[in-house]
Amino acid sequence: MKERPIPTYPCGHRLQSCRCISNSSTTSETTSDMSKTIFIGVDDEKVMRTRVSGQKSLDNILIKAVGSAHGGMAFLVDEDHRMVRNYKALVESAIYTIESLPPPSDVFPVVPVHAIKPEKYVCPEGFLESLFSQVSRHLEGDERVPPMALVGCSRSGKTALLEEIATRLPDYLAAHGSEPVAIIMITFNDYSPVSLIDHEGALQALGRRLLFSINVKETERNQAFNYYVKAYDTFRRKNYVIALDDIMEWLDGFRVILLIDELNNLDLKHSGDQSEVGDFLRAYFLDDTGRYLVLTSHELGSVDSFADIIDTSKGSSRDVIVQHLPLALNLEDVVLYLNPDLRGPLEALYYGLLPGLIFDQGQRVKVYRKHKAAINTFELRSSEDKRRCITRILASFFTGKENDVPLELRKLVTTRPDLDVAGREVVKISWVPFNLQFVLAMSTLDERNWFDEGLHSLNQLCNHLKTTKESSGKGYEYLFAIAYLARCIAGLPFDNLLPREWFMDSGLEVEFNPYRQEVGGFLEDCCDWDQLEKGIDYSGPQPKLAVFLPTNPRFERFDIVALLITNGRISDRRAFQVQQATHNPSHEPWPGFEHTSFLVKGDSPQRSHTNAKGWNVVGDDDLERFFGESGKHWTPKVWRHLTATYVKARNQRAEEEERAKKLFTSDES
Repeated sequence: MKERPIPTYPCGHRLQSCRCISNSSTTSETTSDMSKTIFIGVDDEKVMRTRVSGQKSLDNILIKAVGSAHGGMAFLVDEDHRMVRNYKALVESAIYTIESLPPPSDVFPVVPVHAIKPEKYVCPEGFLESLFSQVSRHLEGDERVPPMALVGCSRSGKTALLEEIATRLPDYLAAHGSEPVAIIMITFNDYSPVSLIDHEGALQALGRRLLFSINVKETERNQAFNYYVKAYDTFRRKNYVIALDDIMEWLDGFRVILLIDELNNLDLKHSGDQSEVGDFLRAYFLDDTGRYLVLTSHELGSVDSFADIIDTSKGSSRDVIVQHLPLALNLEDVVLYLNPDLRGPLEALYYGLLPGLIFDQGQRVKVYRKHKAAINTFELRSSEDKRRCITRILASFFTGKENDVPLELRKLVTTRPDLDVAGREVVKISWVPFNLQFVLAMSTLDERNWFDEGLHSLNQLCNHLKTTKESSGKGYEYLFAIAYLARCIAGLPFDNLLPREWFMDSGLEVEFNPYRQEVGGFLEDCCDWDQLEKGIDYSGPQPKLAVFLPTNPRFERFDIVALLITNGRISDRRAFQVQQATHNPSHEPWPGFEHTSFLVKGDSPQRSHTNAKGWNVVGDDDLERFFGESGKHWTPKVWRHLTATYVKARNQRAEEEERAKKLFTSDES
């Protein structure tokens, strides 16, 4: 048998040949005559004895042996080192040759055609051009070029943006006089998720996907998602042993951008895997001019780990450019290209202004399935531990503290780098209400008490975000009520709106709409403070923080009322008028609320002040702090912009429908 040359591995050591030596003296053509015990050796030095059960098991052992030797040759021989010929075909099929690969100029990114896809990629004007400019600049760099990471929670649009880079960057480069570039896109999610064979070697898992992407023929371009699922599964079952230096030799001299989707799904815990993957990506896609690397990840933690992996030999981590994903801040584009049935700004904010979630109901079902595993892990905690965790989760909505979110739930949040007050690097997180409601709705506590009831009330308020129409005028009230109630349950005070003194008693309970119907009648019938006061529930030995959201649209002057009840009486109070309108109220606060009434209005001023009628007008600066890290797009300033673009789109759509109606009528006549 003519032996193949032993290739050199990119990280420096040479591949070894692998022999599988049978303890049988027969040279039969069939494996059924062979002993059930075989010996697997590497360079005839290290020998492993194992038992097999049939040809399929022996096939797997051969392939695993090749993998353990990091590639090279594998062949089965008898005791006298004579080859068992029926295994030659098996072993040969597990070795690819560089000559079989297509020319690098024919390589194109594998981007599945999805059955349901937006007509247009929705992002702020100039976003893609700025991104492409960054990639182009780093493509030409030659000194510690930093890779780029697209970071965001599930369905935030990481894969969609990676596909935009894959399909539109070549035209941008050509338009700017740049030389052609081969773009290779691989994924550890999507059509080629991580499987058991990938855990046997991270570098082989990476090479397997590289080889698959390279081998996709021109006739296989622009196929449906399920086509690539089947194609990759067929390719994976061939059990190729990948010599990555062969692939890179084939790419030598070509400009290449490698796009990796969800590299964080690959297990890189073993130091050997880390160094091999890091060395390979750095050497071939960062250190060479005309090469670049873009990857996606759920959280910054995996990005920081990747930064350490790719530069372990230099003693310091190479920077990683963290690219945050664009939000759908222009609802005109949302209505035209993503969701013509959008109810208004409230629903867009409920989905975190993320185009992927706004676009397709089916994608939200996928998110539920994906997050269910995280929730199942969270549910294994004790009821007391879950209560502590949820309290910290609610606080993290405002503070953005990553450590307040349990590890198993961090894929549900968006992360970004920031600096603390001392100038040290920290990670900030933000919640999408859709994801936060998922945690609240799926978490179960062993006993029903005020805390559990409060979570249920928050869950119901979140439902209003996705069902309330823009024309109702109640939208902004729900946003403010969610933030206020969440702060109360988390024990997170805020200036004079939610005094710190209210939380001094550790036994404080928080209740939402604690109203005694048998005394005051129906809460929805209350039209003013005097009627509401009659039905307030003062019972209970513990101090109580009661938050009311009157549902009667004719309720005078106030939209939200918060009362601190101690020893069966009201010891402090706050009331809020929350309006989308821009005019000032013509009346003064209700008697008893002269100094504790707050006005949150559509055209809020920059700074808080007290107006001539005695209302404390909350300014934009304070509202931005009140809504916190996750509610930065809940301020009146952003709300005004979202509302204006939504109304414009709605009017445009109404005009188009009217024109279509007239055209249809004229055709009939």
